[in-house]
This record gives sequence, structure tokens and C-alpha cells, in this order.
Amino acid sequence: MKLRPRKVARTPRCSTFRKAAASAERRRRRVRDKKKAAAVVSTDCSENDVPIVTQHSILQARPKRKASPVGESKGVKFSEEDLLNPDLCFFGYDTFCLISKEEPARVFNPYTFIKNIPSQSQLSKLSVREIPVKTRSTPEATLVLDLEETLVYSSLSIIEDAEYTFHTHFQDHKYEVFLILRPHVKEFLQRMSELFEIFVYTSAKREYAEKILETLDPDRRLFRHRLYREDCLCVYGHYVKDLSILERDLAKTVILDNAPHTFPYHVMNMIPIKGWVGEKDDRELQKLIPYLTKLAEADDFRHVLKKRLDHLHRLLSED
Repeated sequence: MKLRPRKVARTPRCSTFRKAAASAERRRRRVRDKKKAAAVVSTDCSENDVPIVTQHSILQARPKRKASPVGESKGVKFSEEDLLNPDLCFFGYDTFCLISKEEPARVFNPYTFIKNIPSQSQLSKLSVREIPVKTRSTPEATLVLDLEETLVYSSLSIIEDAEYTFHTHFQDHKYEVFLILRPHVKEFLQRMSELFEIFVYTSAKREYAEKILETLDPDRRLFRHRLYREDCLCVYGHYVKDLSILERDLAKTVILDNAPHTFPYHVMNMIPIKGWVGEKDDRELQKLIPYLTKLAEADDFRHVLKKRLDHLHRLLSED
């Protein structure tokens, strides 16, 4: 008699066990996602956790220099040393940069930065001071302006023909800042204030920015509201600005900034402008007056802006 192998009954997998395992895996993924988001997104930038940026591919790079406190070797050329650059701390050029004689040859690419930035859902919500509500007298259109190298140029090194100077403090030292205004800036601001509700949104420190705004708008009639570094997020070591905190209609909002990647979530609202570092023959603001005057009449600014040859959305799609 031939013996047949005995069939071993297989115990069916428990559906409860499968559900528990899937639930545990989802929890592990959430924890990993939170850790990942926390690693790249913070509300403050630190010199210890941001990359060193040595070049800007579409921005005009500023000279790296060590500024001397007031009364110490004023006006001389400064040597590069291993210390935190005060310029970056005052003026908020997107990242902190440690000056070093042996800097790595890394190049910041704004297109790559925008394409790889985390989604807005991963960002912490900004705690912003109360934004003024629109009134009947407030223009329907909104213009958001950057400050440094868009409207003005400032330096801790002497500018011979500086129109203004003021003092600021950093690491227990007092520094003298030299300030010049971009050509046609007063004409530009006066005309735009008649057509737009104007916000200044800068990644510079409040103390520094307020000194400049006192010069541009001494009577506080041009700028409806002012936002500073404290109103930015730091993503991958760069200060990022978020239009959504203004609570304005994005269809009627336009941004003017020499660093378009600082508004990575709103490239459709952007007009990039060449960074200004003191050229006397500059006419960029003057040329924008008739363009923005006509834009203010459009139903949706984004439909008009995307037709520009320098529109960031177009450049990103071609990159």
C-alpha cells in the first residue's frame, strides 16, 4: 500500500494582524516624514546648518568682506577670515555664509532649489503679526517689494557718494552702514502707491530694514505693511517668503524681487529685476512704471506675467 504524504493545513493569515502591521508601517512613515521635514525646514537660519554659497548663477554676487566696527580701520580693504560675515546678518542675502580662504566650489542654482523645495504642506505655519485688512480706499492690486538690491544698495564698506548713513549693531559691535538709493526709486514708489497696495517683504533684520524704510518712506504713507526676516521661513538654508500670509488675492498680486527663488511657491506672480549694486545709469525701475501701470488694470496678473520672456515659470520649464 502506497502512503500518501500528509497534507499540512496552512493557517490563514489573520486580517487583524495585517491591519496592525499596515498601521504600524504608516506610523513609521509619518515619523520619518516629520524628521525629514524638520531637518530641512525651520523658522530660523543658523550658520551651523546651512550650506556655504560661493556664487549665484542668476544673481549678481556681492563681494564677501569683513567689516570693521565703527572706529576700527574704517574704510580699508578687509581680509577674509574665518568668521560670520556681518553683511549677511544685516542684509539677509538668503543664506548665512562663513568666510573661509578655502571655500568649496559649490554653486547655488536657483532653478534646482525651486524644483526640489519641499511642498508647502511640509512647512510650519508662520506666526505673523496682524496684516491690515483691505478698506474701500485700498487699491485692489497688491505690489510686494523686496528691499536690498531691488530698491537700495547698502554696504559696510565706505561708499564715497553715499546719500545716507546709519548705525547698526552686531555681536556687541557698532557698525556704520552706507546707503544709496536706486535711480528713480522715489518716482517709482510714488506712482506705484497710487495704483497698488504696497508691501515690503525683506529677509533682512527688522532693525536694519526699518532704518532704510525711514529714508524711503519717512511719513509712512507709501508702504501699507512691512515684513522682515522674522516673517520668513528657512528652507535648505535660504530665507523663503510666503505670499499666502498677506491674505490677498493672488490674481491681483505681483512681486518685484532681484532674487526670484525667495518666492518659490509663487513664481507665477514674479517679475524678476536685475540686482542693483550702485550703477548710476540704471533705469530698471523707471522702465517698469508704464508696464506696472498697465498690469494694474488686468483681471489676473498671472496670465499677463507668464508671457514675459524673463518669467521664472518659463525659464524653469526650459531648464
